[in-house]
Amino acid sequence: MRVLIDFIASLFRNYARHGEAGQQAVMLATSMPVILAMTGLLVDGSRLIVEYKRAQVAIDSAAFAAAQRIDRGQFFRDQIVVLDPGEAATIGSLYGSLNSRGTVRVTSIEVYGNVVVARGYAEIDPIFLKIFGAGQVHFDLVSQASPLYGILREGQ
Repeated sequence: MRVLIDFIASLFRNYARHGEAGQQAVMLATSMPVILAMTGLLVDGSRLIVEYKRAQVAIDSAAFAAAQRIDRGQFFRDQIVVLDPGEAATIGSLYGSLNSRGTVRVTSIEVYGNVVVARGYAEIDPIFLKIFGAGQVHFDLVSQASPLYGILREGQ
């Protein structure tokens, strides 16, 4: 930021040396909206990246938690790892809502064999760029996970 301020100040000094001191106000007035827009893009852009990562972690945790809900009865009886779809959906939705921080909506937890797919979305309001008419940003989120109990192959 200091480098940008020094650069702009050097531009103004160059005009002042040539007897064009009135140009400084015009140059400042024309460059200020650009500087404000770039600052807004920097602030809101970094905030959106952070919020997207947080939302993706919430969906990932929902999928991972759901994937750990195996049918223990069938596992102990037949040594086969099979997910319990009802329990997986319940736990996945719970974990998604607990980790959402109010910005993520888990729309579905689906079980396909031994793979859980969690879907959701996040809607985030920009703070600074609302001045320039930017609206809410919508992120679609998808994550998938499989059971991980140290069991690498069937019959182990």
